[in-house]
Amino acid sequence: MKLPLTGLLIAMLSLSALAGAPAPIPGINPDGSLDKQVVSKAYFEGDFPPVQKALETFLKKSKSMSRDDSIYTYKYLSVIYASEPASRARAESFMFQLIRMMPTIDLIDLYISDNIEAIFAKVKNDYDRFNKSQDKPAPQVSPTPEPAPVAKAPAQELAPVAHAPATAWKTYAIWGTVAGVGAGVALYFALAGDASPASTAETPRPVKVQVITPGEGE
Repeated sequence: MKLPLTGLLIAMLSLSALAGAPAPIPGINPDGSLDKQVVSKAYFEGDFPPVQKALETFLKKSKSMSRDDSIYTYKYLSVIYASEPASRARAESFMFQLIRMMPTIDLIDLYISDNIEAIFAKVKNDYDRFNKSQDKPAPQVSPTPEPAPVAKAPAQELAPVAHAPATAWKTYAIWGTVAGVGAGVALYFALAGDASPASTAETPRPVKVQVITPGEGE
């Protein structure tokens, strides 16, 4: 049976296209979506390489992933990479992104080992500390307090000098005069009483001088 030329060309093109087309990846649907059932089955069977390949391919080719697809992908990849010491840093990166999208998530349903659980707990602790530092409000600078006013002591009024009445001053003057006169009299009599007879006798008497005029004796 001979095929028409047109049909032969179409068949050849189809064969060449099929020969150059990449082989389908288990876990990736023809439309590029993720076949989670296939991926989860391979994971729980312990066949990690096809799971890693499907998820990495999905990350590269998917232009926009839903939140559920992102959480699913980060969760499985974080556990697969944490199982190997050489890829621990990459595992922590996926764990951090996973916790940021869903802070309450855990990995218990993936039957992880104690070592992977410790790594996940450390990353979660680091994320909580980082989150608190981002939410910490900036310190507020309090305004410079104004100096308190200096309390001034109340001005003390000088008490007025009490002046004695005019009659009192006159009385003081009279008594002062009397006291002065009395003191003078007492001093006089004291001095007079001190003169003794001896002192009186020793007082030189005036010498009587007789003046003779020339010619009176002749």
